[in-house]
Amino acid sequence: MVVPMDYLFVLWRRKWVVVQLLLLGPLVALIFTLRQAPEYEATAGVLLHLDHGDSLTPRTSAAPSEDPARVVQNEARRAASLPVAERVVHATRPAFTSPRNLLDHSTVSTNEGSDLITIAVRHSERVSALGVADAYARQFALYLQDAQKMAHSRAPARAIPVAGGAAEIQPRPIHNAVLGIGIGFLLGLAAAFLWEALDGRIRSEDEVAELLGLPLLGQIRESSRPRSSRVAMLESPNSPQAESFRILRVALDTLHRDVARTIMVTSTSDGEGKSTTAANLAVAYARSGLRVILVDLDLPAPSLDRLFGLEGRAGVTDVALGHVPLDAALAEVPMVASSGSSNRDASHPGSLHVLPAGPVSPGLRELVLTHSSAELLPQLTSQADIVLIDAPPIVPNIDAQALASYVDRLLLVIGWSFARRPTLKELRRALVTSGASAVGFVLVARAGEMAEAYSGPEPRTPFSTSVEPTRTRVISGSPAAWAPRTKTRSS
Repeated sequence: MVVPMDYLFVLWRRKWVVVQLLLLGPLVALIFTLRQAPEYEATAGVLLHLDHGDSLTPRTSAAPSEDPARVVQNEARRAASLPVAERVVHATRPAFTSPRNLLDHSTVSTNEGSDLITIAVRHSERVSALGVADAYARQFALYLQDAQKMAHSRAPARAIPVAGGAAEIQPRPIHNAVLGIGIGFLLGLAAAFLWEALDGRIRSEDEVAELLGLPLLGQIRESSRPRSSRVAMLESPNSPQAESFRILRVALDTLHRDVARTIMVTSTSDGEGKSTTAANLAVAYARSGLRVILVDLDLPAPSLDRLFGLEGRAGVTDVALGHVPLDAALAEVPMVASSGSSNRDASHPGSLHVLPAGPVSPGLRELVLTHSSAELLPQLTSQADIVLIDAPPIVPNIDAQALASYVDRLLLVIGWSFARRPTLKELRRALVTSGASAVGFVLVARAGEMAEAYSGPEPRTPFSTSVEPTRTRVISGSPAAWAPRTKTRSS
């Protein structure tokens, strides 16, 4: 029998749940066994004397055609009746307090093809179990004799003494231990799969690609430096983090060779690294020799002015209101690395201009969106080779969904700590509703977050400080092309 690998991976991820319940089962069984009072069972028999046509029940006329097996069954029912139990309780006091108590601790059975009635009695004391079983058989035989004394001259039944003594039927340590292990294992399996079903966390980049129906274009690990504003492509263009943005830029160019003049960068929620990705990607395009304009249309939470040190400058809102012309609002960013770092792309002339959000207020959002879609984007595309738009998160924001229909391509930024199955499913529905032409997604992980994207028999880490180009296949719902991505190595 072939077990699907996904089931094995689930069991491996939740192995400690299975192991804990597997150990808990025998422990509970042990406690139950220790708390269980001892109980013994003794058996005795009553042998009926039946001939063809004979019946132990008094009757006015004989019934020679009556089945002997049926007669035995009827007498067994009589043995388990209250009148017989009363005689036994009276003869064995104080073993049982009442006839009903005796019947609750005894069973009467028959064997097919035999005239023997077997009586089994259970008691907390071995001697009492033996004595009551023997007395039960004798009292039932006497009861039958009294009932038939006018019908036959010979005794209709004979009591058979207890054979072999009383056996201890509880506690049963081995039985309870095996049962505890079985129940613990089944509960462990159920808990593992239930936990997996309720856990919305994403386990691998392949799962994200499957849920979104988009290819993975790159993986980025943000720096562990305690600084909130950092553009790696400017500060340390030779670092592994900067290299990951170059790989992302190459992936975008390779995946879609047609001209994409406007690319919108968005995410599912704030804090996933959307603005940082847009800023570094803009620098990567500029250093490849293109004229790039980066626009901050995330009016609810603008951040490009902080990333590039443009606080207080005029921006999109000022242009939309006519306070300043577009050329005056555009701020050029020098393509020079900080801290004396060399610029490996310096031989390729390019330029980067940033249009920050400017002063924002809730009443300006609709005006800026209308102006940006109808007038601003055409003006920007006429002045640049490519326009990158830092947009609001697309899932909760209707403005972002409306803006998505005006751009050529849409790039999704998925923060690893934010990735949840329900959120990604909602994101896919938003993409379909908005009619956006999504090109793919990039995964972003921050320092200190869970490094293992997939926990299976052979764990792998998707984010590492070393970045190597490899290839990944575009899955269903995306063009059948090959795109570079980062290859990860465990440290």
